[in-house]
Amino acid sequence: LTFTAFDLDAVSQMRRVRCDLSDVVHRVLDDLGYQIIAKRIRIQEKSRKVNVLSDPVFLERILENVLSNAVKYSREHSVIRVGRSAC
Repeated sequence: LTFTAFDLDAVSQMRRVRCDLSDVVHRVLDDLGYQIIAKRIRIQEKSRKVNVLSDPVFLERILENVLSNAVKYSREHSVIRVGRSAC
């Protein structure tokens, strides 16, 4: 994930609010639906409602980057597992 000078300035202006991580994951997966179907990828999701304190725009952008790379670099008929673990 790369940041431009504009992005780095924007980081200092992030608005941190409670976001449901599973809602953001679902939105991103919905957006990637065509690519997922085209490659016949199966998604195994083990997410429950988890609230995080984050900027919703940046959070969605980060998850979009990670999940789109997972789809892009997975072979046809692959399984992508989406979940969380405690830090």
